Order: sequence, then structure tokens, then C-alpha cells
Amino acid sequence: MDAAVRVVTSNDKLTASVEGIECIMIEAMIQNYAGDLHCAWMTARRASAVAQMLGLHRGSSKPSTFKVLVPETSSGFDPDQFCCRIIEMNRYLSLTLGLPQSSLETRGFGAEAMAACHPLDRIARLQCIIADRILSRRVGGPNKKKSENIQHIDEMLKEAAALMPSQWWLTPDLDANNLTAPNPLPEVARAMYQFSHFHLVLRLHLPYVLRSSGNSMCEHSKATAIHSAREIMSRYIAFRKWNTGVYYCRGVDYLSFIALIVLCLVHIDARNQPMAQHEVVLDHSRPSDRAMMERTVGILRTMEDDAIATKLSRIMEYLLQVEAASASGIGYNTSTSEVDEGLATECDGRFVDEENGVLQLQIPYFGTITLQRGLAPSTVTAAGILSTQACEHTQPSLTAWDNQWSLLDSSEHMGELDDWTLQSINEGLFGDLLGFGSTDQGPEPVLDESFIHIPSSLEMGE
Repeated sequence: MDAAVRVVTSNDKLTASVEGIECIMIEAMIQNYAGDLHCAWMTARRASAVAQMLGLHRGSSKPSTFKVLVPETSSGFDPDQFCCRIIEMNRYLSLTLGLPQSSLETRGFGAEAMAACHPLDRIARLQCIIADRILSRRVGGPNKKKSENIQHIDEMLKEAAALMPSQWWLTPDLDANNLTAPNPLPEVARAMYQFSHFHLVLRLHLPYVLRSSGNSMCEHSKATAIHSAREIMSRYIAFRKWNTGVYYCRGVDYLSFIALIVLCLVHIDARNQPMAQHEVVLDHSRPSDRAMMERTVGILRTMEDDAIATKLSRIMEYLLQVEAASASGIGYNTSTSEVDEGLATECDGRFVDEENGVLQLQIPYFGTITLQRGLAPSTVTAAGILSTQACEHTQPSLTAWDNQWSLLDSSEHMGELDDWTLQSINEGLFGDLLGFGSTDQGPEPVLDESFIHIPSSLEMGE
């Protein structure tokens, strides 16, 4: 790999061509699988820049007009499709890391080009467009609208889902397919597009998951996020039943981690709001939700020789312990506090006081989320408000949250874990979850202070 980078993809004379861009994208894919997401993001950005330099974004009816190293490359070459794949990789990495996307555009996202696509290719392109909308809401910018109507993006996701027949959306039976089909890749691709779809749905609605409001949009977002988390975990269980390889499609391990965090927090939050409609529904779904979460942890625990899986399962187990205590009638107060500058820049989670059930989750640059046993549910007011005073005196943890769900590979050629990547991924997830990153100017529901209290300095992003 290092030799190929040194001799090929770092050689501008070779990469300033269609074949060169292909090699750069292969490098980005390998880095992505290996878990070096920042390098993958930068490599994909380099591919975008070279594509723009060659004019691929303008398209052409004459592929021979583009620089190639081998004449045969021009045969059947579609610059629009090529750019779509580069953009797809770039937006996936930007969404995961919370970083800006590239400026590469393509005519392949136009109405005429979309209409001529195969349905599976069309859903892939729609997912790219939707990712752009979500990134624009989070990052904003001088050339972007400050707000993007959440209902409009939600409708786009529904339109994308409607492109495929209903049977296509069944959880793929990859295990059976692997036994009967010589090539399981179509089923794997179906699973990946399903993962991508539900990840986009979850990302869109994350800012409203922990907010308390009678607003129907908030209730819809909570229900949608819960549904998406379940869909991700059910597919993860099916996927890992088919393929238990540690280094194959590591991204699904981290998607399952995101889904479990969301589902756990929603269940804990709901018990602080006994009058809420979604809390009643969650009571009935808890056994199956709990079973999926425990199964997910069990799958990761079987990868005992993998450092990433071990850390993921450890954090999941901590959250499941808190959720179980909450379900047994123990109320939980939750607060946040700023982390001192210069302290932990990694992420970790641990019980700092097991006797009193205090779990602290450290998020770089945001602070510490503390879950502590508090008032019993029977003492909660009709509005479902819990006091956070008990948590406000808890000292911030100096530990770091090693959830490390950054597509990292622990094989010997990988080297040390990329803490920089971990920071960005966690900032992206919790920034959305706590509402720090969204520029949406829609209805402003009140954050549920019974679940989490956010200091003004964090609200301002200082």
C-alpha cells in the first residue's frame, strides 16, 4: 500500500488522468476500510480536485476529450457516473466526520440524468443529494441556505425509499443467499444501501431526539429516529450472522453503535416523561429493543481479539446497565459540564461511582455527559421535569471515552488508533444529537431539561 501511494497516487504526472483518479479513489476506499477516515477524506478531496481539473464535472458526449493513459479507458467511460461515485464517497466521509464536503458537482444529479438511471443507481444518487442537504443544515456557509426544511428532506427520503419495491426493503437474508448464489455482492449492496438510507434518516432527526415539546414535528422525529435505530440494528445482526470477519465492512459496526446509543438514551429519557405518548409505546417495545441491543453487544464481544470491538462493546454494556436500572424504576438525572481546556481529547465512558450509579461520557470539545441516579419516576411532575441539581455538583471526569467507532482496523499494518478521527466522528454524532451543529431555523423545541442540561457556553459552541 505504501509503495503504491509513493510511486503511483503521489505522482501528479500519473494521477492527472482518468486512471489516476481511479487509483486515488481505490486508495481512499482502502483507507476507509482500514479506519483512517481523515486520510480517506483528504484522499477523496484530492480525487475531487483532479476531476475538476480535468473538467469531468462538466461532462461530455465525447469521452475521448478527457486525458487517459490507455486509449481503451475512453470506451464506455461516463464522466457523470464517475463524478457521482467520487461525490458519494466524499459526502459519506463528510457526514461521518462532520467536515465540509467538496465543491465537486455533476450533471448526473440532474432530473434528466436521474430519470435515465437504473432504480438502484437512482437511489444512490438521491442519497448523495440528501446527504448534501443534511450537511448544508449542519455546516451552513455563505453559499448555502441557512435552513433546510426538515419535512422537505424527510419527503426526499420517502421518495428514495419508494423507488424500490416493498420486498426490496426486507432485511437481506445474506446467510441463505451466500449458500445458494455464487455471487452474494448484489445482496451485500442491497444491505449497504439500506444501511445508508436508515443512517441518513437517523442523522436528519437526531437534533430532535432529546427535545421536549408538544410540537408534532418533535414527536415525529423521535418516532422516526427510534424506527431507524431498530432497522439499523436488525440489519447489523443479520449482516454479522453472515459475515463475522473483523476487517470486512467495519462501518456497520459503528452504525450499530450509533443506533444503540440513540435507542438507549431514548428509553432512559422516556421514563423521565411518563405522560409522553412515545413513552407508552416504548414500554411495549422494550423487550424486543433490549434483545436487539444485547445481541449487538454479544456479536462485538465475540471479536475479543479486536481492540475496537472490545471498546465498543464495553461502552454499550455500560449504557445497557443504566437502561436496565432505569427500567427497574430508578430515575436518572442527566447533566453536562464543560471539560477544562487542555484535558482529555479522546473519548471514553466509565462508571466513576458504581455505588451511586454515576456514568460519565466524555466528548472532546463538548464536555462531559453525566448520568446519575436521581429521583424515582413516581416523584416526577406531570410535565416530566426532573431536577438536575444532583448532577450539577458532580466533578467532571478526566477520563477519555474510547468508543472508537471510527472504522479503525486493528490489524498489525494499521498502527495506532486515529484519535483525531475519533474526535471528529463523536463531534458529528453528539453535535447532531445535542443540537449543536444544526443551522435549521425551523420550530425551536425546548431541549428536555429533565434529561440533559446544557450550559450556555456549550450552547454557544465556545
